[in-house]
Formats: sequence, structure tokens, C-alpha cells
Amino acid sequence: MKLSILFVDDDVNLLRGLRRILHKHREDRDITFMDSPLEALKLLEEKGFDVVVSDMRMPELDGASLLSEVEKRHPGTVRVVLSGYTEEKSVLRTIAPTHQYLAKPCNTEDIVSLLDRTLAASLHNLSTPSDLYFRLTAEMRNEASSMRTIADIIAEDVAMTAEVLRITSSAYFSLGSRVHDVFHAVRLFGLETVRALVLSVGIFRQFAQPPEFAALVRDLDSYGLAAVGLARRFAREEGLSEAQRDQAFCAGMLSCIGTLVFFDAESMKSREVLFRAERGEDLTTVEKDIFDASQEELGGYLLGLWGFNNAVIEAVLYQSHPSDCVYADRSALTCVHLARGFGSRWPFGERVLRPVTLDIDYVRHLGMEAKVKEWMAALVAREAEHQAMNGELLLIDDDVNLLSSMKRQFRGKFTIETVTSGEDAVSRIAAGAVPDVVVCDMRMGGMNGVATLAKIKEVAPDTVRLMLTGNADMQTAIDAINDGSIFRFLTKPCPPS
Repeated sequence: MKLSILFVDDDVNLLRGLRRILHKHREDRDITFMDSPLEALKLLEEKGFDVVVSDMRMPELDGASLLSEVEKRHPGTVRVVLSGYTEEKSVLRTIAPTHQYLAKPCNTEDIVSLLDRTLAASLHNLSTPSDLYFRLTAEMRNEASSMRTIADIIAEDVAMTAEVLRITSSAYFSLGSRVHDVFHAVRLFGLETVRALVLSVGIFRQFAQPPEFAALVRDLDSYGLAAVGLARRFAREEGLSEAQRDQAFCAGMLSCIGTLVFFDAESMKSREVLFRAERGEDLTTVEKDIFDASQEELGGYLLGLWGFNNAVIEAVLYQSHPSDCVYADRSALTCVHLARGFGSRWPFGERVLRPVTLDIDYVRHLGMEAKVKEWMAALVAREAEHQAMNGELLLIDDDVNLLSSMKRQFRGKFTIETVTSGEDAVSRIAAGAVPDVVVCDMRMGGMNGVATLAKIKEVAPDTVRLMLTGNADMQTAIDAINDGSIFRFLTKPCPPS
């Protein structure tokens, strides 16, 4: 099906030029041009359009009013402003009904790129950034802008200022000192990063109002912050450039935007996604089955509409399957993929889910096997350590001497039980003897460690699962993370601490 696009502008010469420019792109697009906004509204009642691109200043009806009407009558239509009045603050305050703002004069590539990114939306209520976001974007394009002018614009919104300071001062970013004002935040994190923060806070704030979304927003906010902190850390450890570190920050912050929009637009379908994923179906496959798109695809689509650069869009779009990206070098995508693969569990549903599994082909392509193994052992699962204190510990190993030694080492710290096979462990837990923590060997007679932990995950999803083995090859580690959803991977010999 062709993508249907309506251009509205009272300048007939401009429309004639657009018709000429876009003529060769009409094979896969149904493009209509109108010089009257009122006639355009009438046509919209007769025929729906996927995209409406409107001038801002027209005598019969200005662009903001036209797009507001489009938003009310056809909320699934993508709305774009194409105007030469970007410098006027009064105009910028009126463009909340739009998804993107293109400034005249814009070249052919800008228009075609926008149309390439603009997919027909299946959601009934496609989210729009706040007017503050548009004002920041326009100010950043202004050659006379500075960190101070950007900070001053944000400071006009007291609630936004408080949220930006809360996020930038959080422990996830390990700054060592508190960010005391917006200008300080802009100077520390850069313009593009702060723009992403404003977008994220604004989108989250839209959905924070209905009571049924309150817990969702809090959990998703915390999950995203944890991903940002890890992405930032990976970018630093990998020696990425300052621009790439900023891109990793932005992409990590916005990596779950698609999920939030799914929940807002289709809450019942979203619950069905979680229900099926919790029972073992692949999360991305289920999303595509129910929504015809994954949360990553929706997130990348929206960020394209909202004007983010390609590196950020790709990091969100390919975060689950980075091997699919043509440019498979170390980048913001690498950092976001690793952050979500190693980071906190997916916060929704009765069982914890890890929505991103490590892409082993991508890791090997980048030559990062050794580092990934180090991170598997070094990234401490704090919830595992917290839950282990004074809890019940189940040790699974076919080496009875090792089990005896470990019981002596942990005596007085935990309630310890031991079994010598994966089958016995699963049967014991299924019968109701659910431990707080399981430590499992990899190579055992019968069921191996990965299969054992995967089964334990099914019958006792809240139990912390640790792998302790001398068989520390890369594939074993990847399988343990992806299939067994372990919290930590330890190699023998391992000290009691």
C-alpha cells in the first residue's frame, strides 16, 4: 500500500516546486498538493492521509490550527510543519500538534529523508513532544544560541527543571557531585543530551497523569536510567569519542520510548505481549505479531520524526539485534545493546524479563569476546547479593567434595541445601522448596547448568540464579545469560567472597 501524503501551502509556486521535486518519488507514495487549508480539511473528511505537511502562516487558517484539527479528527496521521518562521517564539509555542518541524528553505534531501522515515502509523494516538522540546530544537539551530540560552529556556518550566536536575544528579551517572542548576547540567552533559532528557521527561510526563500508568511510568523511568548509566560506562571504557558518548546517553535514555507509547495507545494488547513473553515467547516476535512492529522499531520511527541524528536512531532501532545494522562498528548502538543485555530486568509482569539477549555474532564481529566475559563476571547483580544475605542457598554440583567444601565456607551465613544433579534441583523447587539463591555448576551428568537454570527460571522466576563453573568458554557464558537468565557468571576456582 502506498504512503499517502498531503502538502498544504498557500504559496502555489512552492507547491509547484514540491510537485516537481517529488515527481520521481510517486511510485511508492500517493502525494496530494493543496493551496487552501479549509479545502484540505474537507478532503481529509473524504479521504484519510498518513502524513500531512503544512505551512505555518496561511490567510484562511494557520498551520497550527490546521494541524490541531487534524490531530482531533485523525489522531493517527503524522503531522509536520514546513515553515520559514522558526525564529519566532510565539510560533514555536503553538506547534505542539506536530511531530516534526522543517524550516524553509529546506533541500530535496531533507524532504525525501523525512518521507522515508515516515511510516504509516497503526497507533490511534501518536505521541508528540512538548512545545519546550521544539523550542530547544529551534534554539540549537540558531547560530547565536549558547548553553546559557538553552538553560534559560528550560528554566522557564519549573517542573521540567526539577526533573532534569533529579536525573542528572542521580547515582546512575556517578558524577561525584550534585548538579546544582540547569546551566551546570547543560555544561556537563552537552546540548544534544539535555535535549534528549527534555524529550524523555516530557513524554513520560504525558503518561504520568492516569493512575493506572503511575507505577508503569516509575518502573520504566528507573529501568531507562539504569540503562543510561551502563551505556555511559561502556562508552567510556571503550574509549568512544565525546560525540559517541553523547549519542549513547541519548539512545539509552530513549531506548524504551516505544514501550511507553505501546502501553499508552494499546494497554490491553501490551498486557497480552507481556503475558506471552513471560511464558517463554520471544518478546520482539510477540510485539510484531500483535502490533506489526517491535517497540524498538516504533522508538526508532518516532526519534526519526522528532529529528534525532542517525546514530541515535540506529542505536534504538537495532538495540536488540545489532547485527542487522549495516554499520556494525563500535558505537552508541554497541553501548545500548550491552547495557540492556547486562542491565536490570524488564520491570513489568509477574516474572522479571530480560528483553534483550546478547547478540553473539555482533560481539564476535567487534572482537569483544574477552571483554564481554569479564563484564559477565564483573557486573555485580546487586539484587542477587542483597537477596542472598541470610537467605536459603541451594548448591547444585555433581562434585560432592566441592559441595562439602562450600557448605563449610558458607556455614553461619546462609541456610544451605545441596543436590548433585539438575533434575533433583528442579524437582525439589517444583515441590515447593524454593530457595532465595541457586548456585549451579555447568557440566554435570544429565541436565547441564544452562538447562537447569532455564528450568528453575520457569518454576521459580524470583530465585537469584548464579553460574559457577570451570567451563568458562564464550558460548557457555552467552547461553547462561540468554537461556538461563543468570544474575552473575563466576568461574572456578572462585574465592568465598
